[in-house]
Amino acid sequence: MSIEEYYTAFDRLMGPFPSMVPKCDNGCSGCCANKDKFIEKFLIYQLCHGLRADFESIRKQLLNAPTTPSIGDVLSALIAEETRLASQFSSVPIPVSHSVLAASQKTNAA
Repeated sequence: MSIEEYYTAFDRLMGPFPSMVPKCDNGCSGCCANKDKFIEKFLIYQLCHGLRADFESIRKQLLNAPTTPSIGDVLSALIAEETRLASQFSSVPIPVSHSVLAASQKTNAA
């Protein structure tokens, strides 16, 4: 499954999750923003942990970033990695022609 197909399935499954979290009171100061950041971070972690094993390096990079990237940044990085992996595995090796250089020796018969 491609990254776009995986994200579509993930979003279909996890998309309703934020609506299940109770809303903050109108008088909250900062807790709503913190809760939204936590939910986004949770969803990014869940998305990254569901990736195939060949995405391990980008998964580590995304999850160990000093700041949590946005979902858009995560998707961009994953699609770029998918493209890199596809070009790596689908490249057809260029056939190397083997040629033998034959040198003739002249014998100097005197």
